[in-house]
Amino acid sequence: MPKINLLPPERVKVKPRRAPAERSYLWIAIILPLIAIVAIVFLYMNTNASLKDKEKALQDAKTELNDWRAKNAQLQQYKIRQQEIERLTNTVVSALQGRVYWARILNEIAIMCPTDIWLMSLSCAASGGSGTVDFQGFALQCPNRMRSGMFVYYPDYRPIAGWLERMIQIPQFQSIWLSSASPTRQGKTGGVTPEGQITGQWVISFASQALLNMQTATIGGGVTATTPTTPTTPTPSTGGGEVK
Repeated sequence: MPKINLLPPERVKVKPRRAPAERSYLWIAIILPLIAIVAIVFLYMNTNASLKDKEKALQDAKTELNDWRAKNAQLQQYKIRQQEIERLTNTVVSALQGRVYWARILNEIAIMCPTDIWLMSLSCAASGGSGTVDFQGFALQCPNRMRSGMFVYYPDYRPIAGWLERMIQIPQFQSIWLSSASPTRQGKTGGVTPEGQITGQWVISFASQALLNMQTATIGGGVTATTPTTPTTPTPSTGGGEVK
């Protein structure tokens, strides 16, 4: 049903329409400053947090630098001590230049001696830029073997070969050779031969000699002539077990 306005025309009010140019932009003037303020606050907080992180990193770096400086001061003391030791070492080496380092040679012999070799004597000598080491000892044997129900002994020279192979590996030795090797009896076992003699354990008695390499056997690696030196002959104690 259509609406009918019964009011007279002079009572009816018609709202005039605004032209586009007459619209209000006041809200823009209010919102834009608020956005700018929020952006400035956010930027300030972000910058402040970044600044604190950098200050903390700088403080950590300073702490680490101080620690390294303290360690460097301690290491400097060790460096000075090391220089003093090197200076004393060079002085001693210069004073003993060219002398045979017998202690090192004997230690190498003790290390390299096989367990089936029993040294009875060892003598050393050096003069005129050369030196030798003489050995005398026994090579232990495997248990005696039986053949056709009779006792037969077969000399085993493999321990002697092992001895020579071990000794030639010593850096202070230029060469080594076997002077003599022969079967013999050593100690007592309680047995009796048909002739009524007490038997002993079969061993190989040997004599050997090594020629020193003066480049490695002397202190400082020199070849200066040394005075004759003969260390005390040791009792059987190097390598192997006791022969009874």
